[in-house]
Parts: sequence; structure tokens; C-alpha cells
Amino acid sequence: MGGRTAIFAKVQTLDAFDGDIARVRAPRTAATVRHLATHACGPAYGFCTTDVARYIAATRHPTILSGLKSPLYYPLTFDPGVRRDYGIGIDGLGQVVAGDASTSSAVRKSSSRRA
Repeated sequence: MGGRTAIFAKVQTLDAFDGDIARVRAPRTAATVRHLATHACGPAYGFCTTDVARYIAATRHPTILSGLKSPLYYPLTFDPGVRRDYGIGIDGLGQVVAGDASTSSAVRKSSSRRA
């Protein structure tokens, strides 16, 4: 269950704000399926975290309530595995379970290397 997943492979970590501009960086660790399932993968809901709410307001990025897939790709609020917060990681896990081609193949490859 700890296999790496590509669902957040291109997502950056929110580091700080310069005025209304979000400053992001590459995450220090990659999200795994375990991180997705245990709320430890990095993204947080905008209604739970002020930084996400601020990012959404500044960029007009759709929220998870939009029903779109794009909210899976707004910045992480912390590096995967560092802490836990309620957020869209469980929605990312849904993409893995649903068989999103790029995600599920990445998990299979990682899992087979560990076996």
C-alpha cells in the first residue's frame, strides 16, 4: 500500500506568499498511496486551511466543490508524510482506485520494484 503514486507528481508545495503571489517549490518527498489514504499527502481543503483559501482566491483556481479534476493539482500545503490534514488526497486516492492510467501504472511499477 505504500507504493508511490503519480497523482501529485507535478504538484508543487506552497512555500509562502509574496503579496498575492504564491511562492511554490518542489516537494521534498513524493506522495504514496499510504499518504493519500491517511491524509498525509499534502493537499488540504480550502475551507480547512487559510493558505489554500488564499491561493484559491488569488488565482481563481476551482475548488474541490466545483466537481472538476483540476483541484487535485493546486499546491500542497506541506510535504507528503510530514503531517496530516483533511484535504483532496482522498480524491486522489479515488483516481488511483478508479484506474487513472498514469497513476495506476506508476503505483504498479513502484510496488513491483519493492517485491
